[in-house]
Amino acid sequence: MIKLETISLDNGLKIFILEDKRRHSVFFQHITLFGGETKDFIYNGKEYSMNDGVAHILEHYVVEENTKGNFLEILGKKQMNTNASTYRNMTKYYFETVEDVIFGIKTLLEGIYSVEFTEEKVNKIKEPIYQEIRARLNDKFYHSENMIKENLFKKIHYKNIAGSIEEVKAVTWEDLMNCYEAFYQPKNQYIVVAGNFDKEEVVNYIKEFFKDKKFNNEKAVELIDLKEDNEVKKKTGVVYFPTAQDFVEIVYKINIGKMNCREKLDLDFYINIFLDNYFGVTSKIYNELVKDKIITGGISRGYHQCGNFFLVRISAYTDKKQIFIKKITEAIRKMDKFDEEFFELEKKQIIMSVVLRDEQIFDMVIPFVDNLVNFNYPYLDTVDDISRLHYKNYVEVIKNLDFNNYTVVTIKNKEKEA
Repeated sequence: MIKLETISLDNGLKIFILEDKRRHSVFFQHITLFGGETKDFIYNGKEYSMNDGVAHILEHYVVEENTKGNFLEILGKKQMNTNASTYRNMTKYYFETVEDVIFGIKTLLEGIYSVEFTEEKVNKIKEPIYQEIRARLNDKFYHSENMIKENLFKKIHYKNIAGSIEEVKAVTWEDLMNCYEAFYQPKNQYIVVAGNFDKEEVVNYIKEFFKDKKFNNEKAVELIDLKEDNEVKKKTGVVYFPTAQDFVEIVYKINIGKMNCREKLDLDFYINIFLDNYFGVTSKIYNELVKDKIITGGISRGYHQCGNFFLVRISAYTDKKQIFIKKITEAIRKMDKFDEEFFELEKKQIIMSVVLRDEQIFDMVIPFVDNLVNFNYPYLDTVDDISRLHYKNYVEVIKNLDFNNYTVVTIKNKEKEA
């Protein structure tokens, strides 16, 4: 069985131990609370407002330009599954292995905490990032996503993790150094170790590693709350891009800033059930839209958090844009299609997924980290957590959400329009 233990070091670092002796492997993850969305902050009394792309550049720089060598390549040569990723609110470095656990931890930590910044190295690291961005320019959804963020937010200026080529070019080595010193310090970081390992050996090594480490900032970095309005900046937008059929996306901007951590976590489950109930392949709306040939495929739906907002998205390929928008917005406004039987079936499916994810370390760590970073809830969801969710509360929570603020972005083929 999984045992969860939290260990706090004097320097502020938290180590989360998810011990499971049934496993053959160990999953080690280092998390820094600095991501694509983390752009406006105060460090050592000075305010900073960064471009998109800084966290992503810094991730590459930490991996490739530390004084110990590219630690992903070093770990890869040991046949370890390893990678690094930048998300909207964090950066992860990790490896999975069945042996040489301490070597892996030593290699990863030494790389992360031995970074020196020079203009030459920063310019070098930007070249492959330019190629990544250029590749995205051929993706119509990259452009529509940028427009969605532009339309939704008046004060938040975050569009995407990678940034534009112009933004990446403008990032200086001083920008990266300031962000590294502000965020890459134990008060702002977590370590998660999961699987079958010698707990005492691992914890003692981590403690010893940080024993004499000195960090430049005595105070924690302070994030600036831009106090974003509930209203959207622009109601509609069009992206012209080669596409066989128009793609229409409706994105609702829902303020969840006043919710506590538990309420946000419950909402995360409820929104998923709500979208499947209203717009899934068994829903009345979906079948009406297919029958009337308003859509020819499925209705895509999803949601994610951005600052104090949940962005709820509903989209489809359609040649009858106005009818599609009317059907979706009316369904959201009326809120008259809740189905208790559907809710209970979905809850059972979620419970089953919670049970089955115990089969894989990766499937166990991902939801734990999501709970930790996104909801400040340092626990794994349990069957009891899901079982306590009730239909009446689900309906009440969804009905109390403010769906009045949204933008509609359409991807159109300009040649077809002409």
